[in-house]
Amino acid sequence: MQSGSTSLHYSMDNSTNILCGICDAQHITKTANFWCTECDDGLCIECNSHHSFSKASRLHGVISIEDYRKLSTYISNIVQNCMEHEKKLQIFFPHHDQLCCHLCLSTSHKDCTGMLPIEEMAKTCKSRGLLESLQKSLEDLKNSIDRVVQDRQTNITKIQEQRQNIDACIKQLRERINSHFDKLEQEIIKELNTSECAVKTKIEDLLEELEDKSESIAVLQNNISHLKNHASDLQTLIVSKELEKNIVSEEAYVQSLSDDERLKQLSMKCSHNEGIENLLQSITPFGMFGSISIESSRPSVDIKFEKNKHAQIMSASLIPKSVDNVHATLLRKFQMPKGVSTEYNITGCAIFPNGKCIFSDCDKNKRLVIFNADGSLDCEIPLSEFKPFDIVCIDDTTIAFTVWHYSDIYIFDIKLNKYQKQNQSKLSLLWCCT
Repeated sequence: MQSGSTSLHYSMDNSTNILCGICDAQHITKTANFWCTECDDGLCIECNSHHSFSKASRLHGVISIEDYRKLSTYISNIVQNCMEHEKKLQIFFPHHDQLCCHLCLSTSHKDCTGMLPIEEMAKTCKSRGLLESLQKSLEDLKNSIDRVVQDRQTNITKIQEQRQNIDACIKQLRERINSHFDKLEQEIIKELNTSECAVKTKIEDLLEELEDKSESIAVLQNNISHLKNHASDLQTLIVSKELEKNIVSEEAYVQSLSDDERLKQLSMKCSHNEGIENLLQSITPFGMFGSISIESSRPSVDIKFEKNKHAQIMSASLIPKSVDNVHATLLRKFQMPKGVSTEYNITGCAIFPNGKCIFSDCDKNKRLVIFNADGSLDCEIPLSEFKPFDIVCIDDTTIAFTVWHYSDIYIFDIKLNKYQKQNQSKLSLLWCCT
């Protein structure tokens, strides 16, 4: 959502006694039994009855006071007005991903098209998978952080083991040298400890950051739960947009771990001086035992998020697509192999999950033709008894096809080279003719 379109103010403490706003305006003190999320006011039983019949408010989202108290302040204290005009949010512009009031339409969006009424979107925002998509994003984000934490902890263990091994090598070498070199041994051990501390500190700093991120994700997950169980549709829509920005920010942070090289595997290595046994008296203090170095390698944790996923949630789940925005691009051509007849009649096509394509060659050739993802021919499946008409892929090795002039559906196992005929809910196993 673009900045400057909505205001998220916090003004209500759920622990206080909530009064009916309509009665309070008439100097009557009555405890509210309901809460109208659009009026942002409490309602007693009698006022709620009038509220539900009034033409101006009959479609408002009303929840019980019990549900309202269960909402987190992140959700319950959101003011659902345009920040610029202090008017009710009524319009959504898909291309700007922005919620606006009617005054925004006449000032900032005069030339915009494709606007949608927010009331209609709010009715379906829970049922169209918006919260599920956000929740899945949070779960993926939390899992990525957990994997990074585990990987960094493993790296610390690895460094500790390397440190112990190097220490043992140094001590083994030290036993062959005169006590004159005790001081030099202390210097290399000091360098080793300093290097180990530097590497561990670098990783532990990252772990502290990730722990904070995990807590933030937990808070967002809790808000998702509150939205699903207690929030109104309009609250769900507005808070979801806010959650989208938070999730995108957290995803950017986790993704940046790969970009700024903080996930590279860190190692410790000691390079010994090969001439130490023959040149004990001439080796300088800094070259006697060797040197400690830090090496890094490719990260063992692969972090990937779907690009522009959250930007597409609203358009994919709530906004109908227009054919005006669809553009075709030629990706690949296929050369159909010769059959028993040079007259091809391609009536069906489908794509396997692994990228292969299958075509049904109906009429005279009576066959199924499978191509690899690169366009090369994989195999042909002759069906001498049938004229395959339309086809669909169930998985990488199973397809379903219909037959010309018949209502039967055949389930074909490519790997086993057999199919099942489905007719009036009765399956009979037949072997495919080759």
